[in-house]
This record gives sequence, C-alpha cells and structure tokens, in this order.
Amino acid sequence: MNLLNADPQPYPFGPASVASIFVGSDPLALALVDGERTWTYGELETAVEDRSKDLTERFVFWSAKNSAELVIEFLATQRAGHVWVGLPPTLSRGNRETLMQRVLEAQQLPADLSAVAFTSGTTGQPKGVMHSQHSMLAPGLVSIDEDPPATDERIGTPLSLCILNMLLLGPVSALLRGSTAVIMERTWDEGFAEDVRTHHVTKAFVVPTMLHDLVHAETITDLAPLRSVIVGGAGINMDVIDAFETRFGVRPVRRWGFTEAPTGVVTDGYPFPHVEIIEIEGELCVRPASSGRWAGSFTGALGYLDDPEATEELFRDGVLHTGDAGSVDANGVVSVTGRLSEMIIRGGANIDPTEVERALLSLDGIADAAVVGMDDARLGQVVAAAICGVSGPDRAAARLQGELPTHAVPERWLLVDELPRNAMGKVDRAAVRQLFHDSTSP
Repeated sequence: MNLLNADPQPYPFGPASVASIFVGSDPLALALVDGERTWTYGELETAVEDRSKDLTERFVFWSAKNSAELVIEFLATQRAGHVWVGLPPTLSRGNRETLMQRVLEAQQLPADLSAVAFTSGTTGQPKGVMHSQHSMLAPGLVSIDEDPPATDERIGTPLSLCILNMLLLGPVSALLRGSTAVIMERTWDEGFAEDVRTHHVTKAFVVPTMLHDLVHAETITDLAPLRSVIVGGAGINMDVIDAFETRFGVRPVRRWGFTEAPTGVVTDGYPFPHVEIIEIEGELCVRPASSGRWAGSFTGALGYLDDPEATEELFRDGVLHTGDAGSVDANGVVSVTGRLSEMIIRGGANIDPTEVERALLSLDGIADAAVVGMDDARLGQVVAAAICGVSGPDRAAARLQGELPTHAVPERWLLVDELPRNAMGKVDRAAVRQLFHDSTSP
C-alpha cells in the first residue's frame, strides 16, 4: 500500500499501466530510432510481446549502454508483470553486485512493485526506491499537458537509460506522447550536436555540464532542429541558460525532481498539475493535487527497498519529504536552494553550498565548482571549494569578499581538472570531500 496515497485516482487520459502503453497508438507511426535501425509502433509492440514471453525471473537487471534493446527489455518486463532494476554501467562490478544482492534478498516487497531505482548515493548509501507502473506513467502523461506534442517530435537523451528517471523522461515519455524516441549516447558537445542533427532530435534532456560545454564549444554554430531543451538540477547557473539561448535560439527549461517522484515535479519554478509543493520548516514537500483533473492521481514511490523506517520517514505527516531546502512564494513559485543534508554549519551559522557555488560560477575564469563542508576541530565545519578553470583560489577568494558573507567565503581550496560526477551528472560530494582528504594526506 502506498503511504502517501492509498487509493490513487486514475490519470485523466492515457493507458492505465506501462504494460498497456501501446493502446491507441498508430501501428504505422515511427516509434523508436537507434542508429540506422527503426521500429514502428506496431513493430515495437511485437518485439516487446515476443520478449515478454521469454522472461521467467521476477527481477530483470540491466546495466549496459543505451540501446533499443534496453527499451524493449524494460517494456517487456512491465508487460510480463516482473520488476525492472536498472544499474548504471559506470558503477564498479562490485557495487553492481552489492545492489543486485540487496534486491534479491529483500523481504518486504509490495505486490504492485514494478521497478527499483537506486538513488545517486552522493551523500550516503544508495537507497532502493520502489515504483509501481502507475507512478511511472506520470512523467510522460503530465508532460502532454505541460507541452503538447508536435507532429514531428523526436525525443532523446544521451544520459544513461539504466537510470529510471532518464528512461521515463526519454523513451517512455516519447511513446506515451505518440512521438519518436531516439537512442542517444554521446554526452560530449560535438557528439551530442551531431546526433541531434543526424536523427532530427527536437527535444532533449541534458545536465548542466552539457549546457556549459555546448555554450563554449567553438565548432558548434547551431543545434537545429532542436526546439526544446530540459535541464535537470536546481543549481544551474542562469548565465549559462542565457548564453545558451543567445547562441542557439532555444531557452533551456529547468526541471526539479527526484527518484522518489519519480523524476520532475517542477518546471521553471511552477509545479506540475498532479502535485502541490509546500514548504515545511525549510524543506520542500510534495502531496497529490487537491483540485483539477489530476487531483488525487499522484502517488510517488511505494517506499524504500526493505527499509520500512526510512519509508515512514519519507511519508511522515502525509506528505513526501524531498530532503531539499527551498521555499514557495505567494504565487506558488518554487525555489530550490539545495539539499538539507548538504547544509554546512560553520560555528553555528548555516551556509547553503549551492549559494556559494552560484557565486563562484558567476566569476570569470571558473568553469565549474563544488562546495562542501569539511570537519574542523574549532568551528565544526569550514567551507571548502573545488574549482575548475583558470582563476586561482587566491583571486577567487578575494572577489567573493563582496559577494558573500565573510563566514561563507571558502577557507579551503582545491584546483582540479574536473569534478567527480555520478551517472546523472550530479556532483559526487562524497568524492569531492575525499579529494580534499587526499590532498592533505602525507
């Protein structure tokens, strides 16, 4: 039973399950493109049906590069009533085996469990987030209200489709919208631009680092026929958004979401119609919409894998606690400032690392930055910044003096070639802290 919404209302339109995703589709329309290979909706449904008959194990684990086979396997898993578990191929073999074993040994599994997605684990042990087919339909169906499909729409993302959020935002949303899903894999600027042009991608999902690299890529002059770019992450530099729009004529849309939703619930500050966002003691929380045609349909995750205590904490007081700090203004506009767990407490003063990162990224000569709290015997924590670029720490610190409170200016610095990131493109803060530890080790 879902603790947030035990009796969810059906969505106002669309299929009732991922298993029935092809209901109402045009069998002759182009559904999937992977390089030179293509599938119509009719051909894709046949491939999914055939594959579903061969699946015998309850859990289907997948860890490989993006491909049409991945999409077919996921849809076949749902049609067969089994459980999909995607594991990013960037994980070490040992980490993959550990996560697989956690799934296989889990004792408390909901009857409607259809997928397990592991959180990024950037601040601790990855949690296994359990989802039903109902919850996995939401991103694609809600997107139809937010941005009605165009007749020539082609949707792609080069981010790993082994990450459930990316799979739902990319291919699954494309199929729910009656559009064409394009398999992409190249995340670097020139490779991404070539794939967009070659496969006529009109809508793409990216991460902030990709936007930055595209803006600064001297060899890329346009991204036609790309008309829509959605970028995940709350801390993106608005100067990069503006520069991307100036250069390519497309203004990226910022989306905020999380694995437990699954994926996005807010676009450019405005909540999607199936949810309400409220702020409780500085934390952003989510609950089902109470009015409109989407009222009562949002469920979020079923809970955490084999962790009832964490599940109860996730849904305490009848809302989904995101763990993100932020606020909601009088007009309902949502502002996300960072993770509550990442707040730096220096001598009793709270410091939001994302605010320091924004200030750093506004300085010329700094291409990327990550700010973390490092233990300090006297103050508890001090602010530490790892930066990429040509501007050195001394110069950056001096320029921040007028931009930030004195206690928020980093006291420890590290100049690196690149920041450690996970498969979702998020900065791995645990790895950043380790870089600081390694730099001071004898």
